[in-house]
Amino acid sequence: MKKLLSTLIFLLVIALIQLAAQNRVYTPNLISPENEALGVVPDIILNWQAVSGIHGEVTYDAQLDTDPAFSNPVTFNTNLSGAQMEDLIFGQQYYWRVRAIDGPDISDWSVVWSFTVLNTMKLLKPANFKIDQAPDVELGWTGITGADYYDIQIDTSYYWKNRSGITSVDINDVALISETEAWLVGNSGLLLHYAGDSFEIVLDTLTDKNLNAVSITAGGGFGAAVGDDGTVVYWEGTEWDIEPASGITEDLQCVAFLANDNGWAGGLGGALYHFDGSVWNDAGTSFSDDIYGMYFVDENNGWIVGKGGFIAYWNGTEWTEQSSPITRDITDVSFIADNYGWACSKGGKLIHYDGFEWTEATSGITKDLTSIAFLTPTLGYAIGIEGNLLEYDGINWFTSTIGFQTDYYAIRFFGGDMGFATGKSGTIMKYDLGGFVTPGNIISVPGNEVLKKMQYLLFGEVYAWRIRARHATDTSGWSQAWSFTTQAAPELQKPAEDAADLGMFEKFEWKKITGVVDYTLEMDTDPAFSAPLIYISETNSDSIEFYHFGETMYWRVRANHLKDHSDWSAVRMFTNIDIVYLDLPQNGAINQIDKPTLSWDAISGVDFYEVLYDTLPDMINPCCQEIIDAPKSNYKIGWALRAGKTYYWKVRAIKGVDTTQYSEKWSFTVAGPQGIQEISEQNLNMYPNPSNGYIYLDYNAQQSTTLQVYVLDLVGQILMEQEVTFSEGSNTRKLDLNNLSNGIYILRFQNGEQHFSRKINLFK
Repeated sequence: MKKLLSTLIFLLVIALIQLAAQNRVYTPNLISPENEALGVVPDIILNWQAVSGIHGEVTYDAQLDTDPAFSNPVTFNTNLSGAQMEDLIFGQQYYWRVRAIDGPDISDWSVVWSFTVLNTMKLLKPANFKIDQAPDVELGWTGITGADYYDIQIDTSYYWKNRSGITSVDINDVALISETEAWLVGNSGLLLHYAGDSFEIVLDTLTDKNLNAVSITAGGGFGAAVGDDGTVVYWEGTEWDIEPASGITEDLQCVAFLANDNGWAGGLGGALYHFDGSVWNDAGTSFSDDIYGMYFVDENNGWIVGKGGFIAYWNGTEWTEQSSPITRDITDVSFIADNYGWACSKGGKLIHYDGFEWTEATSGITKDLTSIAFLTPTLGYAIGIEGNLLEYDGINWFTSTIGFQTDYYAIRFFGGDMGFATGKSGTIMKYDLGGFVTPGNIISVPGNEVLKKMQYLLFGEVYAWRIRARHATDTSGWSQAWSFTTQAAPELQKPAEDAADLGMFEKFEWKKITGVVDYTLEMDTDPAFSAPLIYISETNSDSIEFYHFGETMYWRVRANHLKDHSDWSAVRMFTNIDIVYLDLPQNGAINQIDKPTLSWDAISGVDFYEVLYDTLPDMINPCCQEIIDAPKSNYKIGWALRAGKTYYWKVRAIKGVDTTQYSEKWSFTVAGPQGIQEISEQNLNMYPNPSNGYIYLDYNAQQSTTLQVYVLDLVGQILMEQEVTFSEGSNTRKLDLNNLSNGIYILRFQNGEQHFSRKINLFK
């Protein structure tokens, strides 16, 4: 029994000793930022899971270091389950861990996690390539916490310079021989030489076939351009020659020359040929997919890419197909070593080769990529349609700008200081290091702002801009650059082009441009504006008064601010009105009241209107003349007009000493007395027809009747008017038509609202 008791006591002591030797507080679990997180802000909060203790409040030690072995850590002690960082180095990878402290008990260190602080900002607006931006355009970017300031760099000086305008055909590829010499090839047999800083087209074109690719050996001693229908044009160091004939019939899409006697060309249908210095030999592969691109690191390491994700590798002896992570058409490929290469494809896909396998990378776009070029493992470019340019920094691909938006087909470099991007309709963008060099092109913005309104940018310029963040201990890298174009000139709105019949006081309008101090409006009778009238407007409109009717003038506008003025807008023409247009009573109206109101279309800016009316159609000496003060555009006749009588009237406008032409002459007929006899076409006999100049009218009237007789031509114009009165019973009246020319006419007989017509042939 004593022995058993001794054993139990011994075991209890051992247990107490082991318990005392153990940590009595758990090791914290890390929460955020997640392990290997990228793009972390410089004031990130490190979070971990709180643990409980038995000795009171638990505290924590959090360690941060750039060395995963924590050789020189910064330690943060806190009673919270998180620690606020500040002023971390941009682009730096950090390692961190945490342990818990409960009185005398200290936990083990947690697992080690890492994160990398972001090194570049993201641009938001205006969108890349945005055009027609105001000189006070607002720039926007994605802000971060932990930044004290942002630096905006904005400049018309950029790395990519537009050298287009030499040709209008598509330029499909470039071969750079040195920093000062290159050959560009394109459709319709284009061969374009760049030397020094100028371009020259080879005029004695050797072919009219599209040339799709070009390759020249180092030093420029030999090479070839290949194209449709198996076309091969050879560069022999000093000139181009189409001999010897290739013997190839397929459309060739890519070419690579390593030496004078070692060249490769690939094309549609899996066509693949090798040049041995004298002839092209079929490579003898069984490939059937179209080949679009090729790249050789050396004579023993080469790749071809093509349709449906096709990839094949040359080991110096044979071609073998490689597994591709994508099924999109691969358009181009670039390597800097046999274990480091990239390829691009339709749909914005990018794939990377690490010496063992191809893997897909995130591009951030879905537009087709057409060409890719790598200079170093931390610097590469991919370009495609609609000006999409991607830049690689060794970790990520970023959207950048090339400054001019179109479809691009090739991007090539010589070293890191000079390159070309070429494309649709003769587009040539030249790369050099002379970008963002204008003094004073950096603007600083407080770190709590993510928008900056520009001021007084130049009109019609392409601006490139980028941004970086700063805090007390570090400055981030510059973001990728975007570009936008400021509006070159105002856009006119009204009056419309070739506007006619403008009034004498008109409002001219154009689209507003913000950030403008005022606008200059010019008008002239000369489209060259040799002696213009000049108006200054602080708004996007101006009201102009004119003094001459019927004048044709031209107008244009430009915008101004304190540092620049825009180009002139397009020129528009207009003509001032030179005639009044009548309104009511309508021409030929009948049965009108005896005190009618005459109205016409108003003309802005005139002083008076002159109204004439008379019972005689010639209106040579009208009975009535009235002057109406503008802007009133009607006149009510103040006394009763004769019943059943036809009146004629016209109007003209007056401004100063100038007048318009008179309006057309219109007529109306006043309603006759009540009880007008009904007229009957059957009671009228008209003869002779054809007439020799006179017409006789026999009419059997039930009572005394007056008919208004009109003679009209076949288009309805009134040529003659006469009142004919018939007494009760049978009457004969004579009409004299000798003043009219021979032809066919319409005689219209009218009594009040009743009327009928007869056709007559006049032959004198």
